[in-house]
Amino acid sequence: MKYRFKNISDALIDIVLKLSAFSLANIEWGCLYSGAGIIDILSEKDVQRLNNACGIKNIQELTKDVALLKCIYKKAKSSFTSPPDEIINPGRYMWDFTSFNKEISLSSQAYGMLSLCRGAEVLMNSRPVTGILMKKSAEAYYDFTTTYLRNDDGLFVSAENKTRFISDELNIKQNKGEPKLLDQVLIHEAFLSLYNLTSNKNIKIYYNSSSDNYLNEANNIFNYLFNNYNLLLESSSRNISQFISSFARCCMMQKDPLRRVNYQHMIALLCAELESRIKITGEVEKNYNDFETASLITHFRVASALLEGFWETGIEKFKEISTAIYQFVENFFDYSLNLFVQGDYKKISYSSRDIAEIIKFLFMYHVETQDERVFNVLNRFYESAVLRSGIVQSIPDRHINLLGYEGMIDECIPLMADSGRAPVFLKSFRINTKKITALTVSKHFSSSHSLYLSYTVLHYLIPLIMSSGPINTESEGISIESVRE
Repeated sequence: MKYRFKNISDALIDIVLKLSAFSLANIEWGCLYSGAGIIDILSEKDVQRLNNACGIKNIQELTKDVALLKCIYKKAKSSFTSPPDEIINPGRYMWDFTSFNKEISLSSQAYGMLSLCRGAEVLMNSRPVTGILMKKSAEAYYDFTTTYLRNDDGLFVSAENKTRFISDELNIKQNKGEPKLLDQVLIHEAFLSLYNLTSNKNIKIYYNSSSDNYLNEANNIFNYLFNNYNLLLESSSRNISQFISSFARCCMMQKDPLRRVNYQHMIALLCAELESRIKITGEVEKNYNDFETASLITHFRVASALLEGFWETGIEKFKEISTAIYQFVENFFDYSLNLFVQGDYKKISYSSRDIAEIIKFLFMYHVETQDERVFNVLNRFYESAVLRSGIVQSIPDRHINLLGYEGMIDECIPLMADSGRAPVFLKSFRINTKKITALTVSKHFSSSHSLYLSYTVLHYLIPLIMSSGPINTESEGISIESVRE
């Protein structure tokens, strides 16, 4: 299946253009310069290969501040500081080394690979050095994940870097407990995305990528998930919605028709399970054995998943239920705050991941229905939750030139040069309407939350501003009026 856009307004293009610029900067400055993980040194041989691939004379100048990572840590303060003396050629933009939470979560690794692959696709033609560095970094994440984050059963688990000093032998301690199903689903998607990127003839190849290895690993994980689908059906409504969305994205990358059919079967089963948990009012229950109403953000996740389920299977019921859920949650939109608020106004809190979920659904639902009221809510939410919340810490440049479109970033977001802080998505913001100083923003970058927001924008929204439709790779990418094939 592929989706095509229609009747797109300039106002929507402007939102997507700015979100895309924020997202690409977040990936670049969070993954290529921060040093917030185990550093993968860029050798002279690497630089020479970059030069050969790109034919750029000042390649050393473009790469001197790069600190490629083998993995990314869970959390860090995204302010520039002087790194430890043991780090060779650290560059000017490494973050506060003492603030790093050295947990290595699978979701961070997965969204790291996914956002790096998507960023590489978008930038490879206009900024080939950055595109190739993103590709190389995603491959380093893969190598680390398959080497250090796999348990004795072959499943993937999170871990922590227990190495005390950089010069010491690497000491990675895996987390105890059962591997999480959602982690396996996300890592599967990440490996498939890496295969999709590295096997693409339109992407300049840097190093001899092990594309077949990436595909084999992805297929092995999917076989496990397919053979244990009952475990997926017994998961929480929140997790099932994430399974569906991940499988729907994989459908767009998968070249094997049989595999694509298997994804669609899984999507249909999981959507049917979600259907059984939704009341006539549009309220979503937490689990098959927990009838308590799920969180507001879970409602958006479920609504998105069901809409994607409709696009992949053609089952109209899934779209109808998605609409019912939105009719329930739209009652919580506060037009004075331009935010969805459920419950106590003293505890309004949004993470960058929450923002991603809401923008994703409103965007898809608006393009599907052409409902201008939905766009009005999307525009208001974007203004409040993104532009004016402080969640975008800074920007490298106020001028945008991306994929043939140009624009200007609003003055309410500071320039990196003025703030001294990296242009990334921060973890969250909070509002207390009972206080004079109502808005407070997190001081930390959360890799899984921030990179998920970037990946969501680049996967679902950026095809809108591609001059010739979806991203020009061997896969069809996405656009959004459903056209079933």
